Amino acid sequence: MTSDGRLLISAKKGAQSVSILDLREGSENARIPTSQPVTHGVTVSTDNLFVFVSNEAIGAVRDTVIVIDLAMLEQVASTT
Repeated sequence: MTSDGRLLISAKKGAQSVSILDLREGSENARIPTSQPVTHGVTVSTDNLFVFVSNEAIGAVRDTVIVIDLAMLEQVASTT
């Protein structure tokens, strides 16, 4: 959740995505796909600008972390 309590970020563990929920409006602002099958953990930057999402890999594929820009509501970076 952002520090102002406006947005809730939810890892959709089995759906390979992250939801950005607007708690004031009661709506889903975005559902952002992730690169790995198991989206695991989320944390929001202290300035509420970015979300960091850990993704668990299965098999020989490596785990990743993606960065989501909360203003653009899209992925802007990823580890490989």
